[in-house]
Amino acid sequence: MQGINRVGGANGVKAIVGSGFYWAWFDALFMSALFATGGTDGLMPEYGAIAAFALSLPVFGLVLWRGDVVGKLFESRRMTVAVAVAGTIGSLFYTVAGMANNWGAFAGGALLCGLFMGMYNMAWGMVYCKDGAKSATPLIAGAFAIAPLLDAPLLFMIPEARAVFFALFPLASSALFVAMGHSLTRKTKRRDATANAQTSEAAFRPLTDTMDVGSRLDESLAKSLGRPQTEPAASPHGMQAFLTNHLGVSAMLIGAVVLVMSGFGYLQHLLSFSTQADGIGVQVARGAAAIVMFCLLVARPERSSAVFRVGFLIMVAGIMMLPFFFGTDTFLVSGAVIIAGYTAFDMFIWVAFSHIAHTRSKSPVKTVAFIRFVANAATALGLVCGVLLVGQEEGANPLAFQETTVVGYLVVIAIVMLLSSEESAELLRSARPSPAQSTGMVGAMGETSAERMEAWLDGIGLTAREKDVADLLLQGRTQPWIAEALGISENTVGTHVRHIYQKADVHDRQQLLDLALSSISPELREPQSTITRAT
Repeated sequence: MQGINRVGGANGVKAIVGSGFYWAWFDALFMSALFATGGTDGLMPEYGAIAAFALSLPVFGLVLWRGDVVGKLFESRRMTVAVAVAGTIGSLFYTVAGMANNWGAFAGGALLCGLFMGMYNMAWGMVYCKDGAKSATPLIAGAFAIAPLLDAPLLFMIPEARAVFFALFPLASSALFVAMGHSLTRKTKRRDATANAQTSEAAFRPLTDTMDVGSRLDESLAKSLGRPQTEPAASPHGMQAFLTNHLGVSAMLIGAVVLVMSGFGYLQHLLSFSTQADGIGVQVARGAAAIVMFCLLVARPERSSAVFRVGFLIMVAGIMMLPFFFGTDTFLVSGAVIIAGYTAFDMFIWVAFSHIAHTRSKSPVKTVAFIRFVANAATALGLVCGVLLVGQEEGANPLAFQETTVVGYLVVIAIVMLLSSEESAELLRSARPSPAQSTGMVGAMGETSAERMEAWLDGIGLTAREKDVADLLLQGRTQPWIAEALGISENTVGTHVRHIYQKADVHDRQQLLDLALSSISPELREPQSTITRAT
């Protein structure tokens, strides 16, 4: 029971299994499992993966242009199921294309699979970020862990049957997504009054149980990681301003994602689609790593930062092994190590951007769409580079060894950038449960009082992070203590405190405490006031 609570209860289990079916379908692309045969020269499965990734990009572009589109579509059960049906039909088109070498069926499959990939990437992405890193860490780790368990029985089937069963996974994912809808709607109705005025993405909120999906991001919070608020002239401009002020992300973080995901696509060409590849073996290694990480993250959530860092180092170790194994029968050993480490990176990116979408972004839906656009575009680019530079046959390109080594070291540079970045350090810390999530003034109250306090904090318009700060502030914690506990800078804490006072219309901590106590229960007011005066 404790394990179920740690992943978010019954809805958390539904999210893990439902998105697990989505990621299992994703795995099928890299295992060439949707194609009963390889098509012309065995290239059709890889072309299918490239096309699906590329054709998912217009979905993310549409969301970046009109953030409410996905929400409006998924408000309707019929549209939710229709997108999943499109994914199933597209997968079956791929199967027919592989069996009959039919490029018309291939084109139809690519279009429908791209639509499904983009739409459900957004749908499950918004579920992951409903409570930031707190929800994303167990959900994405659980989904990645259950995907190989869903894959495994199908690998023992004949290719045609396996392809058909994988084609049904979009429908299974859709069924569990729909099953989550009503309970999530009930949980979020009380938050809509303050959130509707702040974001046009409110239509998506009933599906995600988001505590603060539409919360307003102050510019000082968006810049707090590496740029203190001093003069307006120091503000970024152009694309940098859009990334930092609107989406809450930095160019450095995006650059690292582009390098790693491009390298991942290139290496996937070698490991999953070339003649010496073993796509199933690589996905088994990824699945084993995901299961181990899920167990560690659920059992010891306070050690999540260390788990991610070790995963990064394993990925680097695999890349360093690559030159020694390239072109040999043991090449897949280094590939399995790389993919196992990449699993940690993939989880980290989901957790990091879920945290950003929940706590910093003015438009969480657009933040999720942007990072998925970048990741999918970079993966497609890497696959294309693999096809063009390395080719399908082993030894076809005499410079393949040098090119692969360069790609590997670019990925290492990106990992070093991440590990040495203050922003990444904060994002790694954000995956750990903060003290305000398990203890604090609200947690120490009875259920009724805690609900009243939560409602009061929502009522004055605090963001998720401001509520964490307010809870610790009401305990009498100092700003340096709060900064250390939440893993943020003291300047950021000071900014949050000023905003809390402004929104509550008070001038100091004592007035905030008096106002908070008066909002919940007369029984709590006098004893707490006495204690405060005594200290």
